[in-house]
Amino acid sequence: MMAVMAVACQANESKNAEAAEAAPQEAPAASQKTEAAVRQRVEAMKLVEYKDQDQILTKGLMKEIAHAHSIFNISESDLYVGFEWAPGIMDVCGDKEPEIKIDKVSVIDENRAFVDMLYLDKPCYELPYQLSLLWEDGAWKIDDVAYGEQQEEGWGTLRDQCYTYYNIMVESYKNDLAQDVFENILSWEPSEENYNDPSTIYYNNPKEIKSLIEQIKNSHELFKQNPGYKPEMGKKIDEMIARVKKHL
Repeated sequence: MMAVMAVACQANESKNAEAAEAAPQEAPAASQKTEAAVRQRVEAMKLVEYKDQDQILTKGLMKEIAHAHSIFNISESDLYVGFEWAPGIMDVCGDKEPEIKIDKVSVIDENRAFVDMLYLDKPCYELPYQLSLLWEDGAWKIDDVAYGEQQEEGWGTLRDQCYTYYNIMVESYKNDLAQDVFENILSWEPSEENYNDPSTIYYNNPKEIKSLIEQIKNSHELFKQNPGYKPEMGKKIDEMIARVKKHL
């Protein structure tokens, strides 16, 4: 009975979340629809820390990113999925700190605006990208990012990237050498130091530990479709999950 109630509660929570996401948003006041107001909002967004990105990304975009991160990255490529102000640039070129500048603001209608951005790190980089903003929960939020031609992997927007990334991972779990996949999954188990060190993400952080467990479970389910999967591999993965659960 308790299990049935739990499932029912989870279903209701899911429905409520979907309803909230689909609910009509109150239109911004006239003062919030000006190019100056949108520009001011984006400047404020740039100061928001990564852990608080729910303050600047829409529920829809957060959902897409969370889905992409619901399984482990087992690709040999150093793929990253998520929003960052530097569009895929990891190295620093010049002596000065890189700049992230607003180039142009275009208010499209009551609930949408586009903001052309420039990532500048002279003399190496001058990369344009565009934020697609949506008015949600009383504020302008980023609903997608168009990267333009600098994306060599084949996706042009952040939402496309989430979709492509996830499907690349699915194929890897199904088709890569089973032993490699198995060892990759096991390598994600945190060491005891990770749970005890205040500077690490799993220290006193049941939310992240639960997220890790879900990642392992989701990855395991995909791995089961691999022709080289063996029951003893599954047993080892289940044992790892049990060890992680002890830290909740």
